[in-house]
Amino acid sequence: MRRWTWMILLAAAALGCQPDNEAGNAGPVIIEPPGGNETQPADPPPPVDEILNRLERAGQAYPQIAADIRYRVDQPMTGDTELRTGNVKFQRAAEANPSRFYVDFDTLKLGEGPTLMDRVEYAFDGRWVTIAKHRIQQMTRFEVAAEGQAVDAFKLGEGPFPVPFGQDAETMRRTFEISLNPPREGDPANADCLVLIPRPSYQEGMGFTRIDLWVDRTTDLPVKIRTVDKNRNVTTVDFENTDTGQSFNETDFRLLRKIGWEYAEHRLEDQ
Repeated sequence: MRRWTWMILLAAAALGCQPDNEAGNAGPVIIEPPGGNETQPADPPPPVDEILNRLERAGQAYPQIAADIRYRVDQPMTGDTELRTGNVKFQRAAEANPSRFYVDFDTLKLGEGPTLMDRVEYAFDGRWVTIAKHRIQQMTRFEVAAEGQAVDAFKLGEGPFPVPFGQDAETMRRTFEISLNPPREGDPANADCLVLIPRPSYQEGMGFTRIDLWVDRTTDLPVKIRTVDKNRNVTTVDFENTDTGQSFNETDFRLLRKIGWEYAEHRLEDQ
């Protein structure tokens, strides 16, 4: 379960969507070591506090979000890359509903190879995570919460899919050392970039060593997220056409079992 970090919620990568063995070689990817020469302040300066407060308010204001996503993994040790595109639906916990998400990838590009149609779906209905790989006709379900158990799946320090936005600002400061990156060429327009480094007491339980989080100044929602994991692999997710006005129901976060497909189910006691 530890591999299912907040990035899995948004990009659904570590649930099985890793670069395939036949990935093409796109050349070495040069990544600065996590943190680089940047100094991470113990207590964020006021501009950082302001952005954290905006993120917290946005999480409360937009309980349901849909967006198109562009998801890329760079592996500097091998030079392999994977690029997927698709869309995501996200619902925060409310009094009547649990936290839920749905990710639908439709294209895949490995290295310098062609873009292929390769549909992979990920759905979390509040209890089960279901993965449907259409190319190989395989569906796998993982039980995340026991029947009747109420879990805020996205809450830092509590849920299996913690996300670094919509959290209360104090929890963010307690969990990460946070600084503000100056604008750089190629950054999303009209956005501020926070650098999040897990504090020492939280590092062991996290699969990443650094997060770069670009927050739009108008919507106060993330428009781009980049993480560096403990193997120096870099995962980048861009969000486009974000829609905060949709209304979802529970069927939007469930995948039905398909006749003729390989099927597996993993309950909590088996994990």
